[in-house]
Amino acid sequence: MIAKLILLPLLATLSLASPVHVQRDAQAGKRIRSLASPNLCVTVQNGYAAYGTRVALTACSQGSNGDGYLDEFQYWSVTGPQRGQIKLSSKDYMCLDAGDESNGAGITIEACEDGKDSQIWTVGTTGTGSQPNLQLSVGSAESQCLDVVKDSTPVQSKPYGSEKDAQVWSCHTQDGNTADAIQQFFELATADE
Repeated sequence: MIAKLILLPLLATLSLASPVHVQRDAQAGKRIRSLASPNLCVTVQNGYAAYGTRVALTACSQGSNGDGYLDEFQYWSVTGPQRGQIKLSSKDYMCLDAGDESNGAGITIEACEDGKDSQIWTVGTTGTGSQPNLQLSVGSAESQCLDVVKDSTPVQSKPYGSEKDAQVWSCHTQDGNTADAIQQFFELATADE
């Protein structure tokens, strides 16, 4: 009888609780690695994934060959050419977002919203083989691309900093690997690559 009296209020409060988001396997997807700086990967900054958190390029996690402490911030749902949202693998309700999609707009992670133009990415190939060069354009016009800010400098912060900033910029063609064009080309990598 006493147990029922104790359990009833507890059960009542549980019925009002918020839904739980299940944490996914951080390595379920792939890392997005820069061709301009092959040791850098697209990474959620600040050491936690929260809506509005900046996305930049940080040294690629060592994954299964090291401690992999950045895995949950570097693995994305993209596994090859596609069109749609790019979700953070460890929190599949958070998506890569290009904001207002204008030149220089920063990249953040935001709540995934079906049909939101700034979250619709077209991942297209520009090469051949098992690791073709990829360009990530955003929105229905596909005229703005994920871009590494060429002359950006490291930002020191805890628990880790970024080496290069990420932004959207008018898409370049891969014409002779010019310094500007190469900033928009990426490859997908797993923990062992």
